[in-house]
Amino acid sequence: MQVPKQSPTGTPERTSRRQARQPAQPRPSARAAPVSYEEEDIPALFTLSAEDLVLARTARTRRNQLGLALLLVWARSERWLLSDPATVPADVISFVARQLDLSPGDLKGYASRRATRSAHVDVVCRHLGVRSLGSGDQERLVAFLEAKVAQTGDAAALREAAEDWILRERLLEPAEATLERLVTHARAEAEERLFVSFSDQLTEAERAALDALCEPGEDGESTLAAIRVPPRAPSGSSIRAECRKLATIRAVPPRRSVNWGEITANRRRQWARVVRRLYARRSVATLQPSATPSSAPSSLFELRRSLTPSSRCSTP
Repeated sequence: MQVPKQSPTGTPERTSRRQARQPAQPRPSARAAPVSYEEEDIPALFTLSAEDLVLARTARTRRNQLGLALLLVWARSERWLLSDPATVPADVISFVARQLDLSPGDLKGYASRRATRSAHVDVVCRHLGVRSLGSGDQERLVAFLEAKVAQTGDAAALREAAEDWILRERLLEPAEATLERLVTHARAEAEERLFVSFSDQLTEAERAALDALCEPGEDGESTLAAIRVPPRAPSGSSIRAECRKLATIRAVPPRRSVNWGEITANRRRQWARVVRRLYARRSVATLQPSATPSSAPSSLFELRRSLTPSSRCSTP
């Protein structure tokens, strides 16, 4: 049974806000309100509590009461702050307005009063016990993501981990561009650190040998690309060719034990897939110099496992 996520106020979300959006669309570069919600989801997401009603009615005008209420319910449900409540779907505005005995038309002109909105944002954050992502929070988020990169380099997985962290820390989600920048920065910094942690274990001769694997030969194909070529139909010659590949792999340094540290087996497989994709484009040599010492061994270790792991092949 799936446990529902907690809202910023600490109460379970009765309906997933992503499931409620219709139609489902990819994330835009700038935040925008969804086109609409399923009718049955609106009460679950946008009902004002008794405390919410008291707070909204502290605003002096009908326009400000409705604007404050919309900022409040939106921040609770979507975990980011609206720049203009009028962009909320009309059925949501109508639902919130009815709870305050107001009409949707009362909202007219609210977005033009920036000072009022800024004051209301502070009121909403205090009421919900949340805050915007500050510079210190960004540093902590990057450190959290860097620890995750040893397990996965998948951008979507890191994005999801970042969103979960923001929710646990009772923070409002930042702008799309900000979150993408933090995830990209954390992944780049962590991967560089992981590459260095592996590369520092190698001698100069071992690094040179691994670099040589990616250098294209006279035919334009590197040694690493050549051993990635799938085997042909079963035959004596194809078996001997695979054995020669295995012998090549086993001869490549480092032939001693390597300390992968925090780098998981899944992460090594991801590095190996990088080489596989580059081979498909015949561009293995385009690997960044810092990535070569990690990506090449990762690919070789995966190949070694796929090429008759318990084999006793001997090359003629």
